[in-house]
Amino acid sequence: MTLHLARLPYELLSCIIAGLDLEDVANLARCCKQFQFLEREDSLCRILLETKVPRSHEATLARKGHVSWASAYRRVTKRREAVACAAPFSVSIVAFGDSHLYNGGVLSYIVDDTLRILNLHASNKSEVVVSISGLLQHITTEPDQSGKGRFRLLYHNEDIAACLYRSCNPVSAGWLIVINTAERSILLTRELQTVKKIFVRHDRNFLYYGTLSEQGYDGYKCWVLEGYRFEDQQKGLGATWFDEKIYLRDLIGSEIDHTICFAMHDSYFYAVSNQTTREVEEVDWTSCYHAVRFPVDSPSMLLLEPSQDFLMWRRQHAEGPIDDRWTKLRLDVDEATGFLKIIETRTEWLRGGSKSTRTFYIKQINFRQKPMDEILCTVAVTSSKSSSLVSSLLTSIGTPSSTSSSLSSESTANLATTMLAALTSDRLALTLTPDDNPHYLPPQTRLPRDLHTADDSPFVFSKVHLSYYNTSANSYVDLVDDPRPSSPQSQRLRLRVGSRRLKSPSRIELDDLSPESASSLTDEMNEGLNDRYTNNAVSFWPPEQDDDYLQTEEFEDLTRLMNPTTHARDVQATADERSLVYASGEKGQPQAIMFISFDPAIKLHGLSKWRDGLKTKAAVALSGARMSERPVHPECAIEEKESSTGAELDLGNQMADVEGVTGLGDPDKDAATGGHSMPTWIRTEQPMYRAINRGYDLSL
Repeated sequence: MTLHLARLPYELLSCIIAGLDLEDVANLARCCKQFQFLEREDSLCRILLETKVPRSHEATLARKGHVSWASAYRRVTKRREAVACAAPFSVSIVAFGDSHLYNGGVLSYIVDDTLRILNLHASNKSEVVVSISGLLQHITTEPDQSGKGRFRLLYHNEDIAACLYRSCNPVSAGWLIVINTAERSILLTRELQTVKKIFVRHDRNFLYYGTLSEQGYDGYKCWVLEGYRFEDQQKGLGATWFDEKIYLRDLIGSEIDHTICFAMHDSYFYAVSNQTTREVEEVDWTSCYHAVRFPVDSPSMLLLEPSQDFLMWRRQHAEGPIDDRWTKLRLDVDEATGFLKIIETRTEWLRGGSKSTRTFYIKQINFRQKPMDEILCTVAVTSSKSSSLVSSLLTSIGTPSSTSSSLSSESTANLATTMLAALTSDRLALTLTPDDNPHYLPPQTRLPRDLHTADDSPFVFSKVHLSYYNTSANSYVDLVDDPRPSSPQSQRLRLRVGSRRLKSPSRIELDDLSPESASSLTDEMNEGLNDRYTNNAVSFWPPEQDDDYLQTEEFEDLTRLMNPTTHARDVQATADERSLVYASGEKGQPQAIMFISFDPAIKLHGLSKWRDGLKTKAAVALSGARMSERPVHPECAIEEKESSTGAELDLGNQMADVEGVTGLGDPDKDAATGGHSMPTWIRTEQPMYRAINRGYDLSL
């Protein structure tokens, strides 16, 4: 008798379902009516989310009771599927701005004399508008003497915006201004001594800013961080700057998001670098990630916790040269564990080949400590060169079995170089001098889930405006300029998505399987060592128009929407796990800011329904005729200024030039005066995208 899956007892079926991936359960529910309950029953959906993605945004909303567990589950699966298949749910022009910042689903942009903040992930029907001149005049203590200053948005998170104001006063490098847009108050102003490569990270309780300004021991500049605690009335804590600065002297890297990155997560501040040395080492073997962290509520150099190299192995130099133009580095939170992961994009000429390969690498940050003598012993064992010579050399330099030695420093150096030559099988190690700084660790096994090799892309670096890896969808998302052959000079931006799926165990050859065991170097289980992935075909969106079932008129309008004729070139793009934002336009002019959503729950008001609600040709022509103008609408209240009195924009530095402000007041006084119930420098208005009215709802 054949036992049908649908006839199994509910308890047994629940156990089977719990062992499947979220996407597999969704596919099962869609292929059979008898299994539709799998994505509609709250109790089962809760089990799936709590076991698979407990730290996802959707699971958090369900846990707080804002949505049902079934709704949260469907949202997760649809979001992942939309990314993997390059099938967004909406696309629209959300603003025109001179500069912008997109973080955590919130778009902040500067246009004329205003800073406008819109929560796109929440589909807000209003946006916060901050008058830049009004804000600066509100905290000004000196009369107008110097003319122009420059205003820049640094970071926005949890309704708090950190900004930088640079006056023309040569005495002051700049001012850090922090405002709370929800409470409509000024939280902080601070005069800065330097603003070199300044960055800010904060949450609702703590703020840290850093500059590359401290002179290191080696003569190079290093990062220095300063922290601030916001007022917490519930805990009775007042606002204050922390006394001790944090100096990251051993952390190398000066290009944020390329060679170094920073983040605040779970009460810690993290800094990660992919650089090992500032000098070129002629003889070197291994590259590691270098990370440090410290608690945000008590910053101290004594509490600064560095990672150990053997736990943060990155690559062997023998793998091949790197094309540094493509290198991207960021920190991401794992939806399953909540731990921070390093996401790095590298293009390499693997094994010295003539063809470069782009690969996305994932590495979990690990601060577990292991005694150095144990590491040395383990290196000898894992190097496959563990001869009696290597063992004796390790013993001579300080393993647990070593005794007091009378070796001179010269003899110790000779032993070290001989050991490296034995471990690496490289006689160049014998040429090392005391001034060299080589790094060697045995190669470590990369788990299949921790690297995703992209296909052979035909697009050169200048045509790829975004290269983002979405870990939850196992997909990489590129924003490429792909002109039609008939019009090679015309911009045509498209999404290019490559995804992969986990191969069924039944399709894996037995010869390819390896016993899962703990790594001898890190003592961590190599779980997933036998996972195998199948790459899906690369998808483009919008797709080509030569397919018979596509309606040319709609896709022509979609192309015009994504590539406004008067706002072409100089594309700047960023993305997160559920959306993508890019700005397109000439420097010195307002740029069109586009928003592409992969989240079915993001529903901007007033978008035209795809296919059913297509605009007429006359309406399309009318809406596209004035793309070069700033949108003027009574409900948006965007005032057009004269060039002599208004704000001038410097897109290269993402700063707005503001006239008539030269000095700022005392921080404590500013925080107190910012608490008025009706401040004049901030207001709420209808979003600009409502006046622009250009976008499509692509959901079915």
